[in-house]
Amino acid sequence: MARYADYAETEYLPGDVYSAGLDEYRSSYTPQDIQSYLASKKFKFKSKEEEPGTYFQRFLNLQANPNALIDSTVKLPQGFTNFMALSGLGT
Repeated sequence: MARYADYAETEYLPGDVYSAGLDEYRSSYTPQDIQSYLASKKFKFKSKEEEPGTYFQRFLNLQANPNALIDSTVKLPQGFTNFMALSGLGT
């Protein structure tokens, strides 16, 4: 990350570099569109889920039941689950 001293003797500031090339973009879009565009360029992560609240709902489920993630992803062998059910270890 550049320091202020790197920009002291130049004719531009860090904000000018950050928003360079957005002049024609600003004339036809809202400020929210511009921020969304800048965020899409900054972050490479793209969510694969279409529903926006699914991650938050998953977080709330994990908060209520911390074992929910393990129960949904880890599949134990049938013999082991039968043993746990018969021996009372699964309770």
